[in-house]
Amino acid sequence: MKRQTYSLPHGSELLLEPLRTRFRCRYDGYFADVDNNCRVYHICTRSSDTQQLQRFSFLCGNMTMFNQLTLTCSRPEDSVPCRNAPVFYYVNDNIGYQDTPFLYDDDVSNADQFIHTNRLHNARPKRPF
Repeated sequence: MKRQTYSLPHGSELLLEPLRTRFRCRYDGYFADVDNNCRVYHICTRSSDTQQLQRFSFLCGNMTMFNQLTLTCSRPEDSVPCRNAPVFYYVNDNIGYQDTPFLYDDDVSNADQFIHTNRLHNARPKRPF
């Protein structure tokens, strides 16, 4: 199967140089693109006529990244670190259920350890060279 090209707004390549296009949809959901530092995310969904997975790619706004826990673009200090995003791909399994919470306490607690560590790491003063 031929890999689809990313369809991002004109000029996106200037923000993402070099743009990596290795992401493949494996199942339905919203997915952070780790190869592009989570600045890009993808919505994967089955085509109603062919049932093949289609990918729709999006770019997060300036100074934000895709937070795999909340499935939104948010500030890096409030997000699951990009390298840990695949740990939270399972959150997509919570989409579409009525009368049930989207996130459970365990989901938030699990993410909090990554977010807290990320905040501590980014808050450390940088040593001069």
